[in-house]
Amino acid sequence: MRFTATLEDIKRRFAERMHGNLPKSLEMMLEKQMHLWEGIEAKLLVNSSSESPEDAAERILRA
Repeated sequence: MRFTATLEDIKRRFAERMHGNLPKSLEMMLEKQMHLWEGIEAKLLVNSSSESPEDAAERILRA
């Protein structure tokens, strides 16, 4: 199982956790990590940018 979201959502969520300030070094790290994870396959992919938590939970329970 792999959880993902759009890069924009990930950056926004991190910025919110850091009180609105996303350091450039963290932004670059997130971009690099996103690129590395793109090639990893999973039997179940949950995209929190396009799927509600309820729908994701239902799919996980059915898997």
